[in-house]
Amino acid sequence: MSDRVSVSRRPISCGSAAYTGTASTAVVAPNNATAVFVWTTTDACVSLRPDATAATTANGIRLPAYTAVYLDCQPGDNLSAIRAASDGTLSYSWMT
Repeated sequence: MSDRVSVSRRPISCGSAAYTGTASTAVVAPNNATAVFVWTTTDACVSLRPDATAATTANGIRLPAYTAVYLDCQPGDNLSAIRAASDGTLSYSWMT
């Protein structure tokens, strides 16, 4: 018997956004989203915020290329990314 709790998440929508030295366009979490599954094609800084502040290298979470992470979110949160060194693509799946 395991003492770990299994969490089942169901994708509700997905997409991608290009990022450069300027942050990607913010993607807004759907009304029923509780988490987002995120990965990038290059090293990047990812931001998930309740306001429309775009990602910067100072306020974002540093994410190595092709490293996927789940981030808890609230409906209406804004997801964006900015490159750490080279342009790339932010891919995401909103989950319930």
